Amino acid sequence: MTEESSTYEFYLNGSLSGEERLAFDRRLLADQVFAEDFNRFREMWQLVQLAGEAQLRRRLMDIHAGAGAGREGGGRIRRIRTWSWLAVAASVIAAIGITWFLYERNVRPAELYAAHMQAYPAPDIVRSEDAAADPWSRFGELYAAGRYDEAHRLITTVTDDQAPAYMVSFYRGQCELLRNGGDPGAAIAAFDEVLRSDNDMHALAHWYTALAALKADDPAKARMHLHALLDGDGYKREQAKALLRAVP
Repeated sequence: MTEESSTYEFYLNGSLSGEERLAFDRRLLADQVFAEDFNRFREMWQLVQLAGEAQLRRRLMDIHAGAGAGREGGGRIRRIRTWSWLAVAASVIAAIGITWFLYERNVRPAELYAAHMQAYPAPDIVRSEDAAADPWSRFGELYAAGRYDEAHRLITTVTDDQAPAYMVSFYRGQCELLRNGGDPGAAIAAFDEVLRSDNDMHALAHWYTALAALKADDPAKARMHLHALLDGDGYKREQAKALLRAVP
């Protein structure tokens, strides 16, 4: 596996630190070639994950290793491009009667939400000396620890001088999606606040609004926000394409 594909997988399985994940997200937004390469890898990775077969994964890795093992002069190993992984994945999955397209055609919106939802990393916060008087810092700690119910209660006390209103709205929407008994409609309303102001989180808001709409069983709204990503700068574009094929 190449160094890049290893990083892609660490990102997808949540192994990167919060700082590394934020840096990865910034590169996705800034580097279209990198984003397209990652998105192709992510499609392949989802094929393997959703097939749910450890044996399939080993076969893919073996095939990838074999494809990259052709020696050229001087013993240099030829690199296999990510798109080749997709071709390999498609052929193996076809052989066992499972395809990404057919699989997702048979699932409900809520199941699509569950398959694609990942918590966005906690915000970078410089902890103040008096954390009790700084709800934003405390919120970040609770959110990073996965204590979304408590984080949701606390974020409602954050004031404009502690964090930008659009960022508070974004994380309020995250908490609504992640906490026990959260309301996807309230999450959509929070992400709408992000989209109504001038900031650099619009692509994120479109993606998570689409997921919230799937959770709320509103595929029409989900499709609208997925199409907005197709018109954007590359962030989640390939995922949006795949999801649009699957949304009923």
